[in-house]
Amino acid sequence: MSVWKARDRGIVENRHRASDLSEKRQVGKKVLDVVALVTSFLRFYPATRQAPLKDQHYVVFERTYVMTTLALSSLASGISGSGDGASNTLSSSPFSTSSQALSQALAAYCAAVDPTAGTAGEGTKPPPPSSFLPTSSQDASIPHLNTVLLHVQRSKRFDELVGQMGPYLTSEEGRVRTRAAALLGEILNRLPKLPLTCAAVHHFVDFFSSRLSDFPSVAGSLLALRALLQHHGGAARKEADVIARAVFKDVHVPSMTQTIRQRAFEVLFEMTGALEEEEKEDEQPQQPQRKGGDESSSTIPTSLLGMQTDFIRGLIDSGEGEKDPRCLILFLKVIGRAQSSFPEAADALIEAVFDVTACYFPITFTPPPNDPYGITPDMLAQALREALTSRPSMAPLLLPLLVDKLTSTHVPAKLEALLTLQTAVRTLGVHTMRLNLPALTGALFQEVVSCPEAAVVSHALETCRVLAAHLSNPDDANVIGRGKRRERTGSSSKSRNKKIKEEADVAAESCIDSNKETQETREGADLSRPDERALAEADWQAFLLEIVQKAVSEVKANPDSLKGRASARLLTSIARASARAYSAVLKATIPITLQLVMAGKKSKPGRVLEEEEGEKHQAALLLLVDLVESVDPSLDFSATAEGPPISPYVPQLYATLLECLSSPASGPALLAVKGLASLATRSPSDLLSFSQMSSLVPLFTARLQAEERSVGPAYDPDLAQSLLQGLMALSSRRKMYTIAVLTHTLPELLTWMDEAAAAGAAGERKGGTDTTTTTTTTTTKCSIAAVANGVRASDKSSGNSSSSNGLELERCLGALATLAGQAEVFQAVVPSLLNRVLVSPPTGGAPVGVEGEGWTKGGQVISSALKGGEGVTQILSSLASIFVSTSEANPAALPALLALPPSTLPASFISPSSAATGTAVDVGKEPSATAASSPSSSSSSSCLWSLLTALLSSAAQGRILDDAALEATLRIFGAVTEALPPTLQDLFAFRLLRFFFPSSSSFLSSSSIFDVLDPSPPPAPGPSITGLQPLLPSTYPSQAQALSLLLTVLGSLYISSPIFASSGIQDALLPALIRLTLSEAQEADSRSSPTGSYSTSAPLSSSSCFPDPACWGVALVVNKTAKEEVVAEAVATLLSGFKQRLATATSCSNSSSCSNSSSSSSDSILATARKDVASLIWLAKALALRCAPKKSMEEAVSSLIYVAGCPGGTGTGEREVESAEIEPSSARLALARQAAEGFGLILRDAVPSSSSSLPSSSSSSLIERLLAPRPGTSRVNPLWRQRLYYLAFPRLREAVDKHRARSQAKAAALLAVCTLVGSLPQAVIQAELEPIMLVVLQGMSSVSSKSGNNDSSNGSEEEEVEEKEIVVVLRARATETFVALVKNSPEAVVPHLATAIPLLYQLCTPSDPHFLPKAKLRVLALGSLMEIARLPYAKLHPYRATVSRGLLAPLDDRKRVVRQMAVKVRNEWMMMDR
Repeated sequence: MSVWKARDRGIVENRHRASDLSEKRQVGKKVLDVVALVTSFLRFYPATRQAPLKDQHYVVFERTYVMTTLALSSLASGISGSGDGASNTLSSSPFSTSSQALSQALAAYCAAVDPTAGTAGEGTKPPPPSSFLPTSSQDASIPHLNTVLLHVQRSKRFDELVGQMGPYLTSEEGRVRTRAAALLGEILNRLPKLPLTCAAVHHFVDFFSSRLSDFPSVAGSLLALRALLQHHGGAARKEADVIARAVFKDVHVPSMTQTIRQRAFEVLFEMTGALEEEEKEDEQPQQPQRKGGDESSSTIPTSLLGMQTDFIRGLIDSGEGEKDPRCLILFLKVIGRAQSSFPEAADALIEAVFDVTACYFPITFTPPPNDPYGITPDMLAQALREALTSRPSMAPLLLPLLVDKLTSTHVPAKLEALLTLQTAVRTLGVHTMRLNLPALTGALFQEVVSCPEAAVVSHALETCRVLAAHLSNPDDANVIGRGKRRERTGSSSKSRNKKIKEEADVAAESCIDSNKETQETREGADLSRPDERALAEADWQAFLLEIVQKAVSEVKANPDSLKGRASARLLTSIARASARAYSAVLKATIPITLQLVMAGKKSKPGRVLEEEEGEKHQAALLLLVDLVESVDPSLDFSATAEGPPISPYVPQLYATLLECLSSPASGPALLAVKGLASLATRSPSDLLSFSQMSSLVPLFTARLQAEERSVGPAYDPDLAQSLLQGLMALSSRRKMYTIAVLTHTLPELLTWMDEAAAAGAAGERKGGTDTTTTTTTTTTKCSIAAVANGVRASDKSSGNSSSSNGLELERCLGALATLAGQAEVFQAVVPSLLNRVLVSPPTGGAPVGVEGEGWTKGGQVISSALKGGEGVTQILSSLASIFVSTSEANPAALPALLALPPSTLPASFISPSSAATGTAVDVGKEPSATAASSPSSSSSSSCLWSLLTALLSSAAQGRILDDAALEATLRIFGAVTEALPPTLQDLFAFRLLRFFFPSSSSFLSSSSIFDVLDPSPPPAPGPSITGLQPLLPSTYPSQAQALSLLLTVLGSLYISSPIFASSGIQDALLPALIRLTLSEAQEADSRSSPTGSYSTSAPLSSSSCFPDPACWGVALVVNKTAKEEVVAEAVATLLSGFKQRLATATSCSNSSSCSNSSSSSSDSILATARKDVASLIWLAKALALRCAPKKSMEEAVSSLIYVAGCPGGTGTGEREVESAEIEPSSARLALARQAAEGFGLILRDAVPSSSSSLPSSSSSSLIERLLAPRPGTSRVNPLWRQRLYYLAFPRLREAVDKHRARSQAKAAALLAVCTLVGSLPQAVIQAELEPIMLVVLQGMSSVSSKSGNNDSSNGSEEEEVEEKEIVVVLRARATETFVALVKNSPEAVVPHLATAIPLLYQLCTPSDPHFLPKAKLRVLALGSLMEIARLPYAKLHPYRATVSRGLLAPLDDRKRVVRQMAVKVRNEWMMMDR
């Protein structure tokens, strides 16, 4: 059969070939006739084009010429020889294979005829009007347009298509010509790479320009011209004058529709430089020139130079009365560029240009919501500014307008006037404003000192700064000579304009040093003329000196008034403009300000602390500090003889600020700290002498200690923070300050810390025998000499209370933590603090030899011990804050602290032990044997490793850290591990694991890796700590903190670590964790705990709300393990044990058999059940994050749903017999609530690692962070939340429906659903709005079954309390979720208004069973009513009266915030129809 089919197919193909060949021969016979006709017309056309024909005749000849030229080229390209050369035949044209389809597409698109009625081929007449059908819609014409585009793209012959379009372009029907021109425009627009020769582009430009006289063809012709200019700009711009004359002559732009107006302005804009190509030029400034004479896209075509005046006048006529923002922004850009390109013509017509553009000032535009065009008010305003500031001749017309707007009361007009003035200064130059400078000066000063609007004042200050910058240097040719230089240019390019603006911005941003100006920058301005320099100096006098004198007068009269403070800001702003302006401001301001400061101190010698310094004194001091901070750090005057402008005033400023630093008042001292720090660090050249610079760090340290020792109202945390920031600024600016901080500040703070810690431990301050109380003035006042010598002020008012000692220790540690942000200080502070929490090991009876860092001979480790006491906990918390905030910034210092091989360490740093002498300690040198194991040795480089071994040794001895100390320790090692590079992470984790598995080498998945990384591996069987066995069930309760440390380190490793792919995970660690997880819950030991940081009681209590380390450790390892088969096996073992024990607990709680047993046994069973549920939650989170293995994840989530679903009845496990009459017990409800709230924990992200306010629990926040979806450290599927939702939501809904008759079980299941939904991302919620809304409304309407029922025979009091708690939590979660739904999708509530609206005000009614006890939730419920009130009024009208009555109860709520919200909501509902 296949042979016969192939033969038939061949016969058919041969017939088609024969018919095509005969058709080609017939067409070929007519070629000579067509060629003769075309040739005769071409001979006649040139003479005809020169003759003075009428416009109508000219258009006819033009069309005929283009069509015949295209026809001739098409025929010529179609003739080719045959294969054997014996006979010539006409080869198939590009459209011959589908000419019928193309003809039908053209007819359907252009003439809108029925394609089945006939075919309009080449040379055929257009169809008669009777065959026209109604015009097709845009969607219907898209397939026809795509057909034509596909043919043209394949054939690359646009000229042939134009020939075929002839009948439609010359049709008598206007709509046919409209569609035909639009088709050609769309093709040129959508095919930017269409190959067109320069001659073809020339003909097409002439053709489409002539078509502009035909109104139906205007839109399509403009689109085609824009496409030619945009995609074939080089050749098309040569004919720019033809296009411009045609647009201005044949198209009356203001009377056209918006589409035509926009296309006309786009054509004009493309002539003067395309926006897209300008942006490309910014990225690639130098582009090669196109072939064929293509000009730069941003250069004005030379053909337009002959019609400059006509072009400007045509633009003015075209843009008159334009209001559409899409057209207006193009018009403003075009006229702005035209002014820069045609300066002579623009100056001649400058009044008309000003009239047509200034009418929009200030431009106001409010874009519609979801504007698809993206035009903003700022874009329009920027275009208008450029149009108004393009020519210097515009200044005499523009500046009076700006002054008038500045003196108005309209704030937007003021802002726009100031922004336009800044642009004018940068682009036009100050010399153009000479006549208007006095008026501008007065207006700007009034705006600064009198305007109540902060935005206006800010822009006015910036305008003054820009003006001062451009007036500062009379030798700056870029500022003064720019107008003349721009006037001499005949055509302006984008690069030149960009260079001018950049130079002006540089002049405005910083001082322009005349000595650094080159001869090229001065070119173009003849500043050697005396009159030019005199005028520039007059401008300087007219503006800058005048406004400075006005501001100084206000400051001198009333420095603390609103005008005085505003004048001070004005002086500071002008001082930042340039060196010359800075010098003028200092000369006029410093003497008066110093006089005010000193007068303020002398007039109030003996006043108390709050009244000693007056407002005038502090305002003047603030001005001094602002002037000091105005020093430009980018200008170095060290090579000049004069030096910085502030140099003559430095001695007086230093003395004044130093005296203010000793002030008992915190305000002047705070300003003095800022001023002294700025004097020392702002200028690149030294402003202070060596002795002055050397005394700053002791001065700051002395005042810091005096401030930190203050108590009560005398303590100012802002001043203490300012002093710390000043010390950090000094240490980061110069090396000498760093050495001073290390040798003076750190020893002082460490000594103070030791005194505070010792006094707190002894109950009294060392040396503080005088317990009398003195006045505040005696307590805090210290003389200038005491501060200069670094002597701390006497502070006897704090007494000897232990609370004040603890407060001092806390402040001192906070200061050390802040200073540790510097790398050198970090390397000195951390070992010092670690040494203060460790006790050195005993010297006798222990091995001495050490074979490596941290390892000892014989496998035993000489470990330090942790000190006890509250001070140790505070130091550990401070260390945690330091490591969390600075570990990533100091990665090179961490390996040495952990006794790891140094990767990249600084050559040396100054340790606290040698800080007093200033000697440097080499940290690159390997520590000695004693140093590796003892933190008290001369080298403290491995002190963090000593802290780790001390914690493990304490756990081995049964000494348990309190929660705060353990939390701080875990945060330390978690942050340090995360900051290490991956190789050192693996080495550190492996060394830690060897303590837990001393005889196991299975963690070396690839022995060569760790052999290379570990320079001195321990001898077999490895190091050990006597008694450390936290993985045994018998010792686990007392050593669980050691396991917490190990799991924290493992949780901070990258998932690519080879440890998680080793056999040790499968054979040792994971089985041990499973055994500990499935062990029975341990009760808290009743032994008394000693004072301090240690406790001998077990940390795992049956009442704990969080799982023990084994529970979350299993989840962590399950998430990170690489082998899925290992994960599946471990999960199966865990779930089997969980199901058995949960079934036992459920059976015990639901039956009466446990009532006869001892209460301790029942409590132990329930404690184990709570532990199992917590473990199940963490396990489900770990599996849900990685979404693999799929079966294991489904089983874990299903088990959690089973517990949250609260099944009732008798039986065990999955064979439990359901009973509709039996309600779950209180214990079973507690387990269901724990499981339900677990869904929120699963979906919740982690607490940020930088959070300093972690709860007191040692595991809660840390576990959430370790098991969070963190990239790189946990296996996370991007769609894990969506998969969890689609797995859990249907099953929970099923549980809710199954428990309709059991209110308590239904409430537990609804709590699980609402908790799940409340933590979902919005993308999932939006896709499942309807089912989620139904469940949320069910949760909001839930009430306790015992409400209003005094009969307690149906259940115990515990069950009733538990059920009420669940229902209250359920309503709260459902309300929070409902508020989020209403806020994001208010239309989703419309089908449920009858249910939702009564529920919302019932939740706020105290007498209603749905009442929410928390005021925050009641406010949220009322806020939902406010959101619903924005729905269409027709849908809300039936509920107005009901809502008005329902809100009467919230109006009398006991909380004011609820009453206020109720008033707003009721008013909104009552007034919604108005």
